Amino acid sequence: MNRYAKRLVHVALLGTAILSLSACGKSGPNQVNEKTVSFIKDAQSPNQRIWFMANSEHSDTYDLSKDTHIDQILVTKNGMATVYNTPTYTFLMRDIDGKSDKKIISMAKAEDKKYYHETIQKSKDDLQERIDSDKGILKNNTFTANADERKDKQRLESDIQHMLAFQAKFPVVKYEKPTAKPLRASVVTDNSGNNVVQENIVHQRIKLDDKVWSYKFKEHDLPFSYPENMKLTMSNGFSQTYDSPVKILSSMYVGYTNETNNQPNIYLITKTTNKDTKSVFDSLKTKKVTEAKD
Repeated sequence: MNRYAKRLVHVALLGTAILSLSACGKSGPNQVNEKTVSFIKDAQSPNQRIWFMANSEHSDTYDLSKDTHIDQILVTKNGMATVYNTPTYTFLMRDIDGKSDKKIISMAKAEDKKYYHETIQKSKDDLQERIDSDKGILKNNTFTANADERKDKQRLESDIQHMLAFQAKFPVVKYEKPTAKPLRASVVTDNSGNNVVQENIVHQRIKLDDKVWSYKFKEHDLPFSYPENMKLTMSNGFSQTYDSPVKILSSMYVGYTNETNNQPNIYLITKTTNKDTKSVFDSLKTKKVTEAKD
């Protein structure tokens, strides 16, 4: 090999080494490498990160565990968050263990669509159940000529008629794909005004919620409910941070929580690869962080 070719090889190898070191210095959505991490400041980074809103409401214990269910998945970048709904109580912390960022986001998209379809179907099933119940009452009861019983029968027949008509034209709610929305927070400080003791995270999400439409039959209201896309602004308050990562199966997590006191609890957490990482509250010096008003 001539001297010029050797120089090219040396430069190429040096370039590869520099690229490798640069890649190691960056943290991906599942790789908090810093000694400290705060939600809003971290979300303002150009690096994508995945945060999990977990809920211990349906756990045997209220501590964070492999069986704690994940209620939302927030993908943050540049001060924005794309929020996916996963509130079926079947998507658990164990389900994200050992998964790549790409896989977790794919799972989040699938869970969000699953939540949409299951919510729509539940509304339809509830309506059908009401129709079947009223039909059963009408079939299994003998109504006399008594004025009150005649009125009850007319009401049942009218209810069934209007529920069937509503069922035939059940509103179609289109699935709305989650998109990135701005994040902000408010903080509560202690008496000195120098230390943050609580942080309220404010984010936006699309959630299917029941809209009620009522048909009035004389003095009797017949309410129908059906899902509607609600663009909600959510505020979650946290009063505790993790001084060190908590390990669930093979992954370590840091973030925010509250005292459990043997009651349902909410966690906002992200994965870390650094066993010395601790989470801290955002400061008033961070953009989009304001002091909470009384």
